[in-house]
Amino acid sequence: EVQLAVGQGVVFSVGEAVPGASHLKVDLLVYKRGQSNYDVKSGAADGFNRMPMNTFKSGGVRQTFASLDDVPAKLPGNDNQDEFVDRVKTGNGMVVMNNIGDGHTKVWVKQVIASAGLVVLQFEPIPAK
Repeated sequence: EVQLAVGQGVVFSVGEAVPGASHLKVDLLVYKRGQSNYDVKSGAADGFNRMPMNTFKSGGVRQTFASLDDVPAKLPGNDNQDEFVDRVKTGNGMVVMNNIGDGHTKVWVKQVIASAGLVVLQFEPIPAK
């Protein structure tokens, strides 16, 4: 589990918040959107193209899940390039292609604390097949 503030990211293999993060140096990053909303975006190896991220939309609406275990381990494809979670909320789930290191990570938003500008994530690696 990791708690991220605006402008912080996480490298999943290390599992710690990276302050003042650049999308070049992390797997996932929190951005501020408006007064009290936040976006979660994947890292980018080259500075332009973000790593693919499956954000589980159904009919254009982003799904929510009760726990990390409920988030499907469905890997993102090329059609998930530049996908991100806008206006992140508690229960959102995603699978991210890691930017730092190999593989993919399943992520669940445990809590969004808008008043404190924090997003709490639970995550686990997806074993390679």
